[in-house]
Amino acid sequence: MEIVLVRAPGVPEALARSVVSAVNRLRELDLAKPPGVAETIDWVRTLDFLGATELGPQAAEDTLGAVVKERDDLDLVRENLEEITSGG
Repeated sequence: MEIVLVRAPGVPEALARSVVSAVNRLRELDLAKPPGVAETIDWVRTLDFLGATELGPQAAEDTLGAVVKERDDLDLVRENLEEITSGG
């Protein structure tokens, strides 16, 4: 969380917190290429640029390319998107 806020200054803390939580849930999935810090920062910056104030399923779906790099991983993430974005 601290790294994200330092690398993406001006991003709302609530948005950063929700993205970091979602990335932690993504890392629990069996992904070929789990997202790292760079992808987390990219995702936060992308969402912020688009004016998002929170990470909901639609915002996540629209910006998954910033955090998930493998096509097969995208399918798995989409299947679990509701849980990933809800904190479940």
